Amino acid sequence: MNKVSLTLWLLYAAFLTRVAGQALVAINQVSWLPAFEHWHSGLMPYSLLLCFQVLILIVFAKVARDITTNTGYFSLPRPELAHSLRRFALIYFAIMGLRFIICQFLISDLSRLAPIIPTIFHFVLASFILLAANVLDPQRRRMLQQR
Repeated sequence: MNKVSLTLWLLYAAFLTRVAGQALVAINQVSWLPAFEHWHSGLMPYSLLLCFQVLILIVFAKVARDITTNTGYFSLPRPELAHSLRRFALIYFAIMGLRFIICQFLISDLSRLAPIIPTIFHFVLASFILLAANVLDPQRRRMLQQR
C-alpha cells in the first residue's frame, strides 16, 4: 500500500471512529467519551446526521478502495472531477475554519455551534476529499507517485 492509500484509509478510520464514538455516546451514554453536545452542533437532528455520515463512509470506502487497488471509477484520472473536488475541499476548509473562529472567538453566544470535535472531523473530511482530488488529477497524481 502506498502513502496516499494509507493516508486515505487513516482519514477514513478517523472519521469512522468519530461516527462510532458519537453513536456510542448517543445510545449508551458512556462516561469515558465526551458528552453528546461536544460531538454535535445541533444544526440538524442526529438521526439525519447519522444517515449522512454512513453515506459518506460508504462513498469514502469506495474511493479509498478504488485508489488502493487501482481499479474502479476513482482509480482513473478524472481532471474535471478533480478540479471540482479540489475547489469544494478548499472552500469546505475555509468555511469550517471561519465558522470555528467566528463562533469560538468573535460571538460568544454561538460557541455552542462550533464544538471542537465536529470541527476537527470536518477538516478530516476535507483532507480526504482534497487528497482524492489530487489522485484524480493526472498531473498531481504523477507528483504524488514520485514521493
